Amino acid sequence: MKFHTHGARPTVDFVLLLLFLSNTYVTAAPPQNLPAVSEKHIQLRGNYLNSKHLFESTKSGHVAFLGGSITEMNGYRPMVMEFLKKTFPDTSFQFTNAGISSTCSNTGAFRTNRDVLSQGPVDLFFVEFAVNDDQDAGHSEAAAIRGMEGIIAQIRRHNPSADIVMVHFVNPSMLETIQNKQKPLSSSSH
Repeated sequence: MKFHTHGARPTVDFVLLLLFLSNTYVTAAPPQNLPAVSEKHIQLRGNYLNSKHLFESTKSGHVAFLGGSITEMNGYRPMVMEFLKKTFPDTSFQFTNAGISSTCSNTGAFRTNRDVLSQGPVDLFFVEFAVNDDQDAGHSEAAAIRGMEGIIAQIRRHNPSADIVMVHFVNPSMLETIQNKQKPLSSSSH
């Protein structure tokens, strides 16, 4: 039996910690010199200085969320939105919720232009398809990579300075894989 587990708090805490770190440590050192935070749950691939600078200097920003039901629901997305509003109280945000239940990264690649980029240039982009690529689509590694690369390439073409956060929630079978010290195919492909 396949089912979603939508306990958003651990991932939201992770995303908020990541954003907090980007506001404190990243400005002091290049990404490769960042202190180890939690190698089990966070993989820093860069920083969020572009959107931070934009939010502070222009007092405006477009933040978009693309994913399946985890994104569509009132879980991590509203918490991140509230965090950004509190962190940048003078900034006027445009938030785009492009979450649609049971969609995978391949579908997301086809939806990116219509559901996200049509709303204007994206400054900070959150994308999550790990669970749906695993349980709904059952994607191979190549398909999961292709779908996510298609999304990221479109965001980068539209705004090369956009900051991107890849969020990886897990379902029970993915959690079991992690507990067995292995990497789930979908999230490791993203």
